[in-house]
Order: sequence, then C-alpha cells, then structure tokens
Amino acid sequence: MTRSVVGHLIRKDLFLYRWLIVGTVLVGLCSIILSGSAGAVGAGGQILLVTSVVVLAVFLAVHGVISERQTRSLLFALSLPISPLQYTVAKVVAGLVAFLIPWSILTAAIVGLTHVFNPGAVGALPSSVALMGLLLTNFCILTAIGLISGSELWSVVGIIATNTSVPLFMAAMVPRLTPATDGVMALWSGPIVVTLLAEFAVAVLALATAFVVQSRRTDFAHGAAA
Repeated sequence: MTRSVVGHLIRKDLFLYRWLIVGTVLVGLCSIILSGSAGAVGAGGQILLVTSVVVLAVFLAVHGVISERQTRSLLFALSLPISPLQYTVAKVVAGLVAFLIPWSILTAAIVGLTHVFNPGAVGALPSSVALMGLLLTNFCILTAIGLISGSELWSVVGIIATNTSVPLFMAAMVPRLTPATDGVMALWSGPIVVTLLAEFAVAVLALATAFVVQSRRTDFAHGAAA
C-alpha cells in the first residue's frame, strides 16, 4: 500500500512537470545549436543553455518542495499513510527524473553535435560536461535545502549561492579544464576526472543528508505551518 502511494506521488509530480521538461529540452537544444555560431550569437546560446537548466532546477526545487509546503498541496500528503522519509523519496525521485531527462538529453546533444558538426571544438567538451555536472550538483543542493529547511528564506540563499557558483566556475575552472591537446583520451584525464568526481560526491552527499534528516522526523510538522 505504502509503495503504491509513493509511486502515485511520483507520477503526480511528473505529470505536473511534463511541459516544463519538454520546454527545457526544446529551449536547450535551440541554445546548443546557437552556441555553435561565432561571436555574440554563440555566447548568447551558451548563456541561454545554462539559464534554461538553472530555471528548471530552481522551479523543481522551489515549486516542487517549498511551494507545496505553503499551499494546500501538502495537506494531501498529510492525509496519506506515509512517513516523512517516504515523502522525501517521492519528492527526490520525481525531481531527479524530471531534471535528469532534459539534463541527459542536452548533455548528450552537446557531446554528439560537437563531434559531428564542430570537431575542432572537441577540446572544450570536458569543461562543458563539467559545467553540466555543476548544474546537476546545484539542483541536488537546492532540493536538499528545500526538504531539510522547508524555508523560503533558506531556499533563496541556496539559489543565490548556487547561481553565483556558475559564473565563478566558468571564469576560474573552465580554462583549466580545456587542455590544448588533440588527444581525445587526454581530454578526460587529470583535473577533469577529479572535478566530475567531486561534483558527484557533493550531489550524493546533499541528497543523503536530506534523507538522514527526514528519517529522524516522525511527522510533517516541520515547515508545514509556514
């Protein structure tokens, strides 16, 4: 019974997110195509791509978690025979699926289209993939903050912090992760591997922290009255 309820909550969220997922994919693909151009058009495409993924992450984390606590939507969860941990499982799984579908498509498109249409830019792929990894990590952090705090204020702080990390990463890390070499294997060694592993570790740690905190709660009282 409990598993079916959790599954119902996941399907409900994915149904609500369906157009957001489709819209992000379409905007992202158009952005990738534009980013292959030279000059201002290419730069604008890169900015639009990052912005579309950031907006997706913020919407899923804030609307999917915080807004639900501030509206009557949470009353539906309160009436179900599930624990705070099971509620967390439903929100995290739905959010991850909704984020990973467009994220995976766009990341694969970046790699594939670069190899096919712009092989001269293959050297920039490690930094591009690392940037997409950072956006995934930021989403996991925002989701964890929303689930743990239930606070709009802390979510805003998280949004500011994660969004600030993106231009800092592009300015400080991207040049270091784009080696001047034509060897494909060399592109994915050294600093890029460390960076990707660090992003994965932080993402897992953020979600694991949310699960640990929620497992220690016995009801939805925290944040429900906000």
